[in-house]
Amino acid sequence: MEGELGLVYVDDLDEQGWPDDPLSDPRVLACSEPVKLEAFAQIWTPLREQLNIPFELLDIQDLPAEAVPAALTWIETPSASDSVALRQYRPALAAFLRAAHTRGQGVTVSL
Repeated sequence: MEGELGLVYVDDLDEQGWPDDPLSDPRVLACSEPVKLEAFAQIWTPLREQLNIPFELLDIQDLPAEAVPAALTWIETPSASDSVALRQYRPALAAFLRAAHTRGQGVTVSL
């Protein structure tokens, strides 16, 4: 993947120490820059307004475990304008968040 990647990772990764290869670590979900920009517009911006969480591009923001169910609503509801890449990313993001939520964890979103 090239460009500025979008990353979503479990909220305690910083405490555990960053992996040598984050792109192959199951605690990290990465997406390409075009998908990151589209996800920001289609997912994170509406969530920012609903949850009052200040998601901004080129920023890092925590999504607490209690906010994951609301996030899943936006993530699992595709838009007609989604690109093929975003349609493929949505299920991976939903599965990643569901797994974190099952463990009682939030996630950190790096846009």
